Parts: sequence; structure tokens; C-alpha cells
Amino acid sequence: AVLAASGAALAFAAGAAAWALAPWLGPLGALAAALAFALSPSVVRGFALWGTPDLLFCALWLLFHEAWTRRADARHTGLLAALCWLARPNAVLFAPLYAAELLYREPERLKWGVGAAAWALAGCAPWAWLQWQAAGVLLNPNGLWNLAAGVLTEEPGWRYARVFSLGELQPDHVFALGRKTAAGLGRWLSLAPRFWQMEVLAPFCLLGLWAVGRELDTERRRWWPLCGALLAAQVLAFAPLRVESLGAHVAGRYELWFAPVWAALAVLGWRRATERSRFLP
Repeated sequence: AVLAASGAALAFAAGAAAWALAPWLGPLGALAAALAFALSPSVVRGFALWGTPDLLFCALWLLFHEAWTRRADARHTGLLAALCWLARPNAVLFAPLYAAELLYREPERLKWGVGAAAWALAGCAPWAWLQWQAAGVLLNPNGLWNLAAGVLTEEPGWRYARVFSLGELQPDHVFALGRKTAAGLGRWLSLAPRFWQMEVLAPFCLLGLWAVGRELDTERRRWWPLCGALLAAQVLAFAPLRVESLGAHVAGRYELWFAPVWAALAVLGWRRATERSRFLP
């Protein structure tokens, strides 16, 4: 049953990647990126066996990101945002960036953004209410537990059978939190090159980033840089919490949603490197 669920989630994520990337890479390019992601060593050896929530969030985020940047129907966009939060509560970290992107790019579409936010809140409300009844917090307490570890507690916070609050952080905890953040950033930077065991794509990804920077199309400029901003926001937010390493084969679990984007950049880089060839994906 676990393998069936994870296999279905992987198929969903690969299909969502192909569908969301098709406008930017074309059908064959999107298929190449989706297969590079789905058949990467980490996915095949690890996530396909037990990564159901990670793959599910990846699929839902791809669909939401495509809907948001396309300014699709507010109801569908908002409900996709709610599903992203239900799949992985830390999706709430992305909300300010999406709001800032809309205000910066298209402030005249503010009414659309408010509608999407309203539908997102409506989709999140039932589970948020149940969580409030059970734990007294609207957001998942994992973030507070991870924040407390090494600052308020010696062991991981979830071992104390209680929910912490931000109000428990005092001025004398600032230095401990700063040291933990710096150590977390250093650890993430040391792990990132081995995420998803897709190191072979790195040169093409860098070339793809350069190609994206030269794009003049407004929609593409909106799609790609926003992905990078979301990744940076997650890294900074997770640094004082917990940087997880489950081994070389499955490193980058919380960043798995970015793996299809990494593969897509590799496709763009491959095209740039072989633009004179007839054999293009």
C-alpha cells in the first residue's frame, strides 16, 4: 500500500512537471525535464519508496505555481494553494513572496489576488480549526519544536510533549539562535550540491540560468526568478529550525519541489549548449 501510494504520487508529480513546464520548454523539453526528475537516482532509490507527502507537495506546488503565474481562475488557484498547505504546512512561507510578486508585477490584479487568498483560506479553515482544537495553534507545531531545539531545549522539541510559543524566546536567546542559523546555512550549503543526486546536470543548469537571464519574455521572467526566490526564502527560514540530512541518496527532501525546476533549467542549458544541433529535446 505504501509503495502504491508513493508510486502514484511520483506519477502525479512527474505529470504535473511535464504539464507545468510545457509552455516554457515545449512538449519534448517538458517531458525530458519530467523524466530527468522522476528517474533521478534519489527519487528512484528513496522518494519513490516512502516520499508520498514530498512528492505530493511537489505536484501540487507545480500546479499552483503555474496557475498563479498565469493568473488563472481565482477559485482554482486558491484551492490549489490550500492543498499545498495541507500537504506541507511550511507552504505558508511562500505566501508573502507570491503576494509581493503580484503587487510588483501586476498591482491592478489585486482583486484577483484577494479572491485567490479568500479561497485558499476557505480550503485551509477546516483543518486549521481541528488543529486549533487539538493543539491550540493554527500552524503545525513542528516549526516551533524545531526552533526550540538547541535554543530552548537540549533535545528536539517534540520529545517534550508540549507546544512552544515564540513568546518564550527572550533577548538572551538571540546569540544562540544566531549561531544555530549560521550553522544551518553552512550545513545546507554543504549538502545542496548533492541534492537528488543530480550533480551531473549542474553545468547545464548554470547555463540554463544564464539563458533565463537573457530572456525578454515577461511571463518567463516572472516564472523562473520566483522559483529561485521561493527556494531562498525556504533556506533562510529553515536555517534556524532544522536542516535535515537523510543520507546522500535522499538529501533535499524539503527542497524536492525544486527538483523539476532544476531539471528544467538543465534542459534550457542543454539547448543553449547544443543550439546548432538537430537533436534537441
